[in-house]
Amino acid sequence: MQKLVRQLLLICSLNCGLVVSETTGYEIISEPQILYELRTYTANPGKLEALEERFKNHTMALFEKHGIRNIRYWKPEESDDTLIYLVAHPSKLEAAINWKNFGTDPVWQEVYRESIADGRLVKDIQRVFMTETPYSP
Repeated sequence: MQKLVRQLLLICSLNCGLVVSETTGYEIISEPQILYELRTYTANPGKLEALEERFKNHTMALFEKHGIRNIRYWKPEESDDTLIYLVAHPSKLEAAINWKNFGTDPVWQEVYRESIADGRLVKDIQRVFMTETPYSP
């Protein structure tokens, strides 16, 4: 049990700025930082609408189920094959865990399999992890 408590404190200290104080016990010295992930999907020709339907009807809810917080989705006006979206995670470690759990979810696997029956929807995925700057409005 003591080993588990130490591991949890270590994880919390990495994510929340937790420090041990001899006089007060445990205290948080900073707010947890959010890790944002900007993802850009380039759809295969004629597949953007099907990709958007998959997100609206399935993917977004499955993201939330697995701790991937939906922030915002965009389509560039100068492109007819691109979907850009922003999600958030508590940390890079949790992002990796969230994506693994999402990818192995049987519901997602079935949705994915059905959605690509007439060909893959996505040709390319780019992602960038970001943290907010202190001067961000």
